Amino acid sequence: MMRTRFRALSVMSLLVLLFVVAAPVRADSPIDVEGHWTYYVFDLEVREEGCATFMVTYDLSLWSGGFEAATIDRGQVGINCSGLATYRAQNYFTGVTIDGKSGDFVMAVEGRQPVGEMWRGQWEIISASGDLEGMYGSGTWWGPGAGGPFIWGHLDYAGTVAFD
Repeated sequence: MMRTRFRALSVMSLLVLLFVVAAPVRADSPIDVEGHWTYYVFDLEVREEGCATFMVTYDLSLWSGGFEAATIDRGQVGINCSGLATYRAQNYFTGVTIDGKSGDFVMAVEGRQPVGEMWRGQWEIISASGDLEGMYGSGTWWGPGAGGPFIWGHLDYAGTVAFD
């Protein structure tokens, strides 16, 4: 009986050790990033379907803080019949330096704004090149936004990035 318990305990310990050893390992510690995202919608295409509105926006975005860059973005905005607005875009960063490494990366962003509330959303780095190759990260963004085209909008962002 004692030998069976010892054998079962040994097998369980070995399985736990295998899971720990087989877990993926990231080389660098996460780097906190936060800052301000200011944008200006300089062109848009509008399509209406019933009480819903769909827009393709072209934005100039200025990033400060953890990401220091200017980007040109193409986004999609939808406003449903109840007034809920949604946003989805990809931001293309070029010549950015993070943690002493320079390169380019693409960030996917998406969010929503219920009527009478602030915008809230998520961002995720989906690719990187140059010295930033292997960078990954994600976070959130929030703020009042612009309220319409041809007006500067203001958002804040926070999250973490790291390197493989």
